[in-house]
Amino acid sequence: MGLFEQAAERYIKTRGRLFALMTAALLAGVLFGSLTASSLSGEELRIAREQIEQLEQTAQDNAPAAQAARALAPTFAAALACGFFAIGAPFAAGLLGTRGFVLGYAAGMVLRVYGFSRPQLLWGRLMSYNLLMLPLLLFACVESGAMCLAQLRMLTNGRERRSGRFTDMAARYLLKCLLFAAALAGLCFLWDCALTGVYALVD
Repeated sequence: MGLFEQAAERYIKTRGRLFALMTAALLAGVLFGSLTASSLSGEELRIAREQIEQLEQTAQDNAPAAQAARALAPTFAAALACGFFAIGAPFAAGLLGTRGFVLGYAAGMVLRVYGFSRPQLLWGRLMSYNLLMLPLLLFACVESGAMCLAQLRMLTNGRERRSGRFTDMAARYLLKCLLFAAALAGLCFLWDCALTGVYALVD
């Protein structure tokens, strides 16, 4: 068995259930957001069109990477910060569900207003960076939840509490936070370069 297979097997063994729960929170948010958008009608659709046009103008005035960073960096920071608290796991799941709701609502709103006549808006400005960033956010929330559960085990287990492992555990988690931040910055940069190239070809 190769290193990748061993790492994947270990990850599934140690994080599998938590990964499934966080994924369920994300998908529930996407579903609820899309259902909410599908219920728009009349005056609400007119307001939605104005909101989309305003967001599109904002997107044109800013670099894609900067836009993605501003949209997702606070969620990443809050999700990772939850890992420093023993009861932070539900809040990390809530943040992930909220991000899923925003994505589902925004995509549903664009489809209700424009249908498939504006694919560059739906995929270029909305879906592309979310498809890149949401998996990273999902893994960040899983690590945050794992850190919370580890703290709960230490609080409820006297032997674990006396072992003095918390400092090492916190240091490793802080390193993971820095790696997630670097990965987010790298993905934003790559996404910016990719979109710039695609728009250049289209123009």
